[in-house]
Amino acid sequence: MDAARRGFELIIVDLGRSGEGVGRLAWDCDKLLLLTTAHLRSAVASARILNELPPVETGLIVRGNNALPVDPSFIAESLGLPLLGVVPEIRGVAAGTEMGRLLEMGRRKSISRFTDEVLELKGALK
Repeated sequence: MDAARRGFELIIVDLGRSGEGVGRLAWDCDKLLLLTTAHLRSAVASARILNELPPVETGLIVRGNNALPVDPSFIAESLGLPLLGVVPEIRGVAAGTEMGRLLEMGRRKSISRFTDEVLELKGALK
């Protein structure tokens, strides 16, 4: 993490849901984005993870499609976090990752829009 900080302005790390990732890497982060889906079960899991995070600026991103079962604003309010955005569910990302074809997927317009939105969120957490 120290080497990445010296070499890059923006570093995005997927900490996962395990206590190990949160316990080891989250404490080295200046800002955090908590990603959840708009389902009650995911929101509850996010609350548990939030309790393990260091006291740094944290924002919420909700992943989902048009018909969301739980209102993203309600989730953000319940967690006490600012809602930074709702990003679309992008089909095929998990399979592309496992097959080593994630970079090829970056050419798709939906992926390009998603990455643009994530980079715009960087400015929202100032």
